[in-house]
Amino acid sequence: HVVVTAAGAPVEVVLAPASYSDGRMGKSLHLDLPEGATVYGDAAYTDDAWEDALAATGQIRLQVARKSNSKRPHPPSVRYLADRVRKQVETTFSQITDQMGRRLHAVTARGFELKVFLFILAFAICC
Repeated sequence: HVVVTAAGAPVEVVLAPASYSDGRMGKSLHLDLPEGATVYGDAAYTDDAWEDALAATGQIRLQVARKSNSKRPHPPSVRYLADRVRKQVETTFSQITDQMGRRLHAVTARGFELKVFLFILAFAICC
């Protein structure tokens, strides 16, 4: 899970096992962002209570892509913007994985984590 700027530079990263849900990991992000920041996420981060709690603080607005049968649909302009931002996140992931190559050799889980974070750090520096 990664939080990126509008330009695609990573600012926060959480590495989690595949068995953890996106919503669960999204809540573990520290989100040390400027006041009034808007965070866009895909539909896996849908949690109305979490979204309302963040909105109540007034510091961060969470805009998640809504499923077609959502009871709280977004207006078309917000849907369009969320789709554009998601494409930037996907582009950032693609650029990072292109640097990594197809395989990472690591003997331990800690070594694997270290290599992944170093690739992300190198990408952030190059941005």
